[in-house]
Amino acid sequence: MPAWFFKIGLLTLLTLSAQAQEIRLTESELQQQLQTLMPMQQQQGPLFIIIDEPTLTLLSNRNRLSLTVRLQINSSLGLQSRGWLTANSGIRYERQTHAFYLQDPELTELQIEGMAPALQAHLKPVIETWLMPALSQEPIYRLREDDMMEAMARSFLQSVTVEDDALVLRLNML
Repeated sequence: MPAWFFKIGLLTLLTLSAQAQEIRLTESELQQQLQTLMPMQQQQGPLFIIIDEPTLTLLSNRNRLSLTVRLQINSSLGLQSRGWLTANSGIRYERQTHAFYLQDPELTELQIEGMAPALQAHLKPVIETWLMPALSQEPIYRLREDDMMEAMARSFLQSVTVEDDALVLRLNML
């Protein structure tokens, strides 16, 4: 192989490395992949809960995100309720799965249609202790193999922050 070919390849790699120090995943990119992961179903005793229709909002001023999902609650007694919940959360990356997950989600809002406020107050602790941990076990975004920049992030990801309505992945190429 000619020496000039090797030099061009090395120069290309260094140029890519310099440009690839940061990857920005927009709110719409995250939302699009999150849609494919729903619906999610959980059963706890007599309750069967389905969550879907996720809406993700990046909170750059707090380095967190907000996730609102539609709830459908079915009980073994035949009762059905619908509503919405919103959780605020940090974000974590797991190298083994090449995916991002909610980190310590906190229930911030719960609205169940047609359910008395007193009953909602009793349901809130159940959702906090059962559904919030379940939400943190499912990925909200998985780095793609078919995207060169995201494939690089699989190996070189150093930090993740929320900035200007994007999830910013900083890479350490050295």
